Amino acid sequence: MNRMSGTNKNGVIAVLWMAITCMFSCQNDEGVIKDLCHREAGPAEVSENLMLYVSRAGELLYVFSAPVYQVYEYPKPLQVTPKGLKVVGFNEQGDTSVVLTADYGIHRENERTMAAKRHVVIRNLISGEVVETEHIVWDMDAHRIYSNTQTKQTRPDGSVYIGESFESDESFEHYTIVKPKMVIYEE
Repeated sequence: MNRMSGTNKNGVIAVLWMAITCMFSCQNDEGVIKDLCHREAGPAEVSENLMLYVSRAGELLYVFSAPVYQVYEYPKPLQVTPKGLKVVGFNEQGDTSVVLTADYGIHRENERTMAAKRHVVIRNLISGEVVETEHIVWDMDAHRIYSNTQTKQTRPDGSVYIGESFESDESFEHYTIVKPKMVIYEE
């Protein structure tokens, strides 16, 4: 008969104790799991006072800025500007040609769209026209910007047109107010 020495016996008991402790401590705590899942749904990155310069072949095309820029990876990749955004566009001569501002923006990577919402204002500095709407979408694959909400266009002469929607090229140089109705303001 083989007897264990006191030291070996204590070692075996310690190993058994650790194994039992591990088995019972490896339970799923629902609160911890919910907390981890909640974190995944929140932004993976947050930037403040972001400025992004977009160029092609050394030519500056746009400057994008936002007070808060959030990057989400779960459940789908997207970027959100919950406190507004500003996009400044430049023409081929390098002059500022268009300025877009909005209270909220979202970029859906998988859909290849960007949208601006709430108090969207587009100022064409070349023509002097101002377009205002509540929601626009940039479809990157179609190279088109559009709005399916009521749109107001103010021309340099003071005339105002209200339309059902809006369509534009990516540079805002050629755009259309769909079904415009002229509104005249008397002073």
